[in-house]
Amino acid sequence: MTKNTKPLSNLEIKNSKPKEKQYKLFDGDGLCIIIFPNGKKKWRYDYTFNKKRNSISLGGYPEVTLAMAREKANVYNEKKDQGLNPVEKKEFVVVQSLKELIKEYFATRSDWEEVTRVDMVQRIEKNIYPYIGDIKINKLTKKNIIDTLMIMEKRGATENGKKVFSLLNMTFKYASTLQKIERNILSDLDKNLLFSKKKKTNFAHTTDPLILKEVLLAIDDYPGELNTKIGLQLLPFLFVRPYPLRYIEWNEIDFEKKIWSISKKKMKTDIDFIVPLSDHIIDIIKKHQIYASDSELVLPSLISTKKPLSENTFNFALKRLGFNLTAHGFRHTASTILHENMHIHQIPSDVIEIQLGHSIGNSVHRTYNKAQYIEERIRLMNWWSDYLIELKNS
Repeated sequence: MTKNTKPLSNLEIKNSKPKEKQYKLFDGDGLCIIIFPNGKKKWRYDYTFNKKRNSISLGGYPEVTLAMAREKANVYNEKKDQGLNPVEKKEFVVVQSLKELIKEYFATRSDWEEVTRVDMVQRIEKNIYPYIGDIKINKLTKKNIIDTLMIMEKRGATENGKKVFSLLNMTFKYASTLQKIERNILSDLDKNLLFSKKKKTNFAHTTDPLILKEVLLAIDDYPGELNTKIGLQLLPFLFVRPYPLRYIEWNEIDFEKKIWSISKKKMKTDIDFIVPLSDHIIDIIKKHQIYASDSELVLPSLISTKKPLSENTFNFALKRLGFNLTAHGFRHTASTILHENMHIHQIPSDVIEIQLGHSIGNSVHRTYNKAQYIEERIRLMNWWSDYLIELKNS
């Protein structure tokens, strides 16, 4: 950096506001960012070579981060120090795989919140790495990428596919800016033509296994906030009312005994309640615990770690996925399918009703039996978990 120029900070760039005329913020060593009246922000590298002033566009912010712009400016300055014109075309020597490039780009995104980073990594690891992650970026074709995205489109993960497309587009812009590739091969693709619009379905709950399978797969590809996604994944398996799930606390979960204990104040009953947890659910919660904040809540709001997800979060998320389902509807789904399959799992209706939190017997009997039929309920919840997993994989 030149001594007379104070380096920019991410906060300074983010907080810069448009004015009537465009203006520049300088970072030093020829690097500046231009703020336009329409609010757009673009990086530029200015330099003098053979007594002539020249400028090079480095791309828009925030797609091109401060760290990325500085790295590119440093490359140009090194060429200039060697007596070379920075704009002269260089020979591209590429050894990186797509996976290596994505990891490098993600490492530059210091502006991402941790929950955002985790969500981005999981989305890419599931949908890109297994198919084209090991291909060298100079060998990667548009067809490779389109074919991979269409795998997501065919299974109904349209919104998630659009998110993955955007992540790849940002990654290739990064690579193009640093001259790792000659051009961004996604720049002339229209994601709205690649992905169809999600058809709306008209039901508050479903008992159709084919539709339920579509819902479960769509939830696994949910493109929104991580805590919402985890809540959506738990809802069908636990079929509790949305209120206690929104307020679920870490101290309510006994990983060793594999149970979730809910106090009666969170239930619509006069007794405390127990939910047996299958190995699949324990695995989901434990993995989420790695990325959880210091909140007492398992699924805190983004606004405050002391507050739960809002009342309509799950319903809005299901609608975003293209389903007119409600979070409460999973209780109807579980009740119907579990009762229809009593001849298979051999667990009576009373046990199903108890696990749904419905009152069975007189008040005195209920008061001393929050764990009533617990062995049968453990079998029931494990059977239901296996049923949903097999349905997804069928």
